[in-house]
Amino acid sequence: MNLGENTPPIPGSTPESVPMGRILALHDEGRAHTPLTLALNRAGYGIDFSYSLLEAIDRIRSLQPDLVLIDSKQERRRCPGIFSELRTAADNRLLPIIALFEEEVQDEHLHALELGLTEMMTKPVPVFEVLLRAQSLVRLKCIAKDLDPSEAIIITFAKMVDNRSPYTARHSARVAHYAGLLAERIGLPDRHCRAVRQGCLFHDIGKIAVRDLIVHKPSELTPLEYEEMKRHPKYGRDLLQHLRAVTYAIPVVYHHHEHYDGSGYPDGLAGDAIPIAARVTAIADVFDALTAPRNYRQPLSQADALDLMTREARIGLWDPRLLNEFLGALQWDSPMQAASR
Repeated sequence: MNLGENTPPIPGSTPESVPMGRILALHDEGRAHTPLTLALNRAGYGIDFSYSLLEAIDRIRSLQPDLVLIDSKQERRRCPGIFSELRTAADNRLLPIIALFEEEVQDEHLHALELGLTEMMTKPVPVFEVLLRAQSLVRLKCIAKDLDPSEAIIITFAKMVDNRSPYTARHSARVAHYAGLLAERIGLPDRHCRAVRQGCLFHDIGKIAVRDLIVHKPSELTPLEYEEMKRHPKYGRDLLQHLRAVTYAIPVVYHHHEHYDGSGYPDGLAGDAIPIAARVTAIADVFDALTAPRNYRQPLSQADALDLMTREARIGLWDPRLLNEFLGALQWDSPMQAASR
């Protein structure tokens, strides 16, 4: 039986009137109309309801929603395992799944994220925060589904990601410039140099699925916020992996936060196990981040940034050989050219 059919329809929730997307809400029996679902509907989302996880799985297959919202105390313990199975289907790999729970248990939170939930939020959570999160996640899923597999569109979209903040505008273009200098300096073949430059133009594309409050937070991230930020390489890889025109960039997108000593993410690769394109990108990425202004600090000079990175290379963060080559590459790069890019 389709329990959703027994729920009185929310005005304006027909597919024809919903430009934002459809949300499947998993609630306890008798709790269909909540302030949150009403707010989501007013924001332009169509809302369908389920009252058990098994029913929700069936409705996901038939409805193909753009987001699943779990607000069910009864089904809490069963969520991670069942939705991890859901992820095995290719059509559901980018399906956003948000769970709202009564209290926060950090170990359980992280375990659930590992098993397939996109995010867990602790109640009471402000309605506006859920609305913002839903908008971001639905946007990513729709882009992944509808995107034309061409570099031009991907790069244009990546510029939009950078331009979410004046502090990151043109960041990817500058990273591409610095990484290209280094790639040429170490003698990579021309096609590899082009791949590095192009890949750097959208190396942070996965951040579209990370909340603005975290991406642009003017202070240190909490452990849970940092865990969310660390997922952006995976989001980027998942977005690009089925687009043949840009598969060359996946090592850059997915591995540019690995550290030479194995302490980075997402896979904890070390040394030469990290793809050379990702090691090159990591150095260019950090250098630009240090020398560009942020809303919480002034930029470092090039000399101070390189001094800091040299000390970090000694403790294992960056490939010391590549960093030494980067110093040489910067010496013959025209400051006027770099400033004009």
